[in-house]
Amino acid sequence: MKENTTEILLKINQLLKIKKQESSYLSLNDVDLLSKTPASISLKAKTLQGQDVFVKFYFSYFDDKIIGLKKYERHVIALKYLNNICPTCAPKLIFHHDFVEERNSFIITEFVVPEKRMFSLKEILLYLSKIRERNETKIKEKLVLNSPTTLIVYVKTYFEFGNSYLDTSLVTEPTLRIIERRIKYLDNIFQSLPNYLKKLKNYTVNISHGDLHKDNILPLPNGELMFIDWDFACISPLEYEIAMLKENVFQELTLEEINKKTKQIFNVNLDYGLIHFYRLAINLINALWAFNVLIRLSSSESSKDNLFSNPSFLEQYTMDSLKKFDFILFSE
Repeated sequence: MKENTTEILLKINQLLKIKKQESSYLSLNDVDLLSKTPASISLKAKTLQGQDVFVKFYFSYFDDKIIGLKKYERHVIALKYLNNICPTCAPKLIFHHDFVEERNSFIITEFVVPEKRMFSLKEILLYLSKIRERNETKIKEKLVLNSPTTLIVYVKTYFEFGNSYLDTSLVTEPTLRIIERRIKYLDNIFQSLPNYLKKLKNYTVNISHGDLHKDNILPLPNGELMFIDWDFACISPLEYEIAMLKENVFQELTLEEINKKTKQIFNVNLDYGLIHFYRLAINLINALWAFNVLIRLSSSESSKDNLFSNPSFLEQYTMDSLKKFDFILFSE
């Protein structure tokens, strides 16, 4: 990373001063590193007035070019929308800014302390029904539609971008070829989908988190849930959310069990063919994420202490995601 934590906070404070947002000034001393990747750094910080806040600073990163909107833009759009229609559904957005010329950006939100308890599938489905019941055109016009057509283009382009940066010895040639073959498998399945599914023509779609996993789901003391980290917010059918829940959250449940509970709350019949495609795409994207982070690591950024900078972890995560892809493709 070219910028350390102190430099980032100083840069944010300088902007806050210009914008006359002194109440949001950040302390340079009371800060905790939450996560760090080549794309962004997440911090728990404290304002000079003593309020705990969450800060996410985005670095210039190549995959912003292929997801239609920058992650920063998706995150801000989603939080503004959710803060308006359901204030307890997402963290309150305090401040945000895009340093366009420098290709950096940041957001500041409230810092949410979750309750230490498990959450159920029913709780998550009720949350999804709450945010998806508003069929508003404005949000659909602002976010990207995650149709199978969009995802197949994303997967292929994501691989090409990663391959173009392959200038280290951290990724072996066999790994590269394994990923390439899986992309061809996914493309074959995409080609077999009916045309109306490829572009979701006349399909019911609404706001989607886009990156559902356990770390992004916070149980609250009031018994409700809150979703955080909306970098991949998009518009999608319910099947995309269900595929993410199956792959990233409730792996122990069968798809039939998830479908039964979904039907009770949404009163819909899910399209299993669409879910099948999405499940494969999600695991391939997970593999490509680790693959891209791995090949972008410099020797100075490699670290055994930080999983997102640990070559062994990233290599293993890539292969585990590809194994899940194969299991869905050949065993189900």
